[in-house]
Amino acid sequence: MLILHTADWHLGRIFHGVHLTEDQAQILTQIIDVARQVRPDVVLIAGDIFDRPVPPAEAVALLDEVLSCLVVELGLKVVVIPGNHDSPERLCFGGRLFERQGLYVVTAPLGKHLIFEDRHGKVHFYAFPYLSYGVLRSLFKEPPEATLIDLWARLLPTPPDRRSVLCTHAFVQGGKDSPSEMLLVGGADLLPPELFKAYSFSALGHLHRFQTIEGRIHYPGAPMAYSFREAGTEKGISLVEIDAKGGVNIEFIPLSPPRELLVLEGNFHELLLAPRKEALVKVVLLDKEPIFEAFRRLKEVFPYLVSLEQPYFQGVKGASLGEKIQGQEEDLLFRGFMKEVTGAPPTEEDETLFQEMLNTLRSN
Repeated sequence: MLILHTADWHLGRIFHGVHLTEDQAQILTQIIDVARQVRPDVVLIAGDIFDRPVPPAEAVALLDEVLSCLVVELGLKVVVIPGNHDSPERLCFGGRLFERQGLYVVTAPLGKHLIFEDRHGKVHFYAFPYLSYGVLRSLFKEPPEATLIDLWARLLPTPPDRRSVLCTHAFVQGGKDSPSEMLLVGGADLLPPELFKAYSFSALGHLHRFQTIEGRIHYPGAPMAYSFREAGTEKGISLVEIDAKGGVNIEFIPLSPPRELLVLEGNFHELLLAPRKEALVKVVLLDKEPIFEAFRRLKEVFPYLVSLEQPYFQGVKGASLGEKIQGQEEDLLFRGFMKEVTGAPPTEEDETLFQEMLNTLRSN
C-alpha cells in the first residue's frame, strides 16, 4: 500500500508579521502534483492543519481547495486529524457527508478504525487526534496518579493484522524538535516508542523535522520552514510503502519553497552592497555603533526583510539592554545615551530640557 504522509501545514501562519498564505498555497500545489503523479492509496494529514484554533478565512478557503483537489478531482482517500493547534470542533464540520467522498476527518477522542485495501488485502488504519493528558483522564475517568503513558496504553487497540497503521499527533521520545513547534514544558507530553510497537507503521505529526524513530515511527516534518533556525533545512513530504508482510519503505520527497529563509550577518555598509534577495531575510548586524534607520535602509536591498538583530546591544551572556539598565539613575542613563548616539555628552540646555520632561512624566 502506498501512503502519502504529510503534517504540520500551519495554514494561516504569520511569520514576523508576514502572512504566509500565498507561500503555503504554492507548497500545497506541489503536494497535489506529487499526489497526481504517484496516485497513493491513502493520503494522511497528521495534524496542525491550521496555525490556530480560529483560522483566518483565507486559510479555510485554501484547505477547502486542496482537499477538493485531492478527494474530488483525484479521487483519493484522505485521512485528516487535528493537532494541538487545531480546533477539532471546527475541523470536523460536515464530516459525515465528506466520508461518502473518501475524506475522513477524525476528531473523536476515541479515534476511528478505518480499513483500506490494496492488491495484498486489508490494511488497518487507526487514527486519533491530538490528545492532552486532561482530555484522556476525563475520557477514562482515571485518578490523578494515572500517567499519560498509562492512558495512551489503554486507548490504543491491538491491531488484528500485521499490516496496520497508526496516525496521530504526538511527541515520541527520541524525536528531535525544532524551534517552530509548540511543545509542553518539562517533557510532560513525551510518549515512549514502545507504545507503538504493535503497528507496522506510525504516521505522526507535531515535530517539524523529517525523521524516523526505531524504523517505523515517522514524522514527515513541516512542508515549510517556520523558524529562521530552520533556514537552509530541506523540507518535504513522505511517500511510504507497506509491503505484503508489513515491511515499510519511506521515501523523502523534497518541496521547493517560493521564498526561502535566509540569515545574513555582516556590517551595515557591507550589507547595503549585497545583491538583492527575494527571500524572507533576517539580518544580524555586527556593527558596534547605532545605525540610523537601519531596518528601512536595508529593506531597500532586501524587500522581504522581517527581522533585524544587533548582538552588540544585547549585552553579555544574552542579557537585553533593558535588563542591563534597570535600576540606574535617569540622569546617568540620559548622559550615556547622548554620548552613545551623538558622540558627545549632553549640554546644560539638554540636561535642563530632559529634567523638565522627566518631571512632567512623573507628575502625570
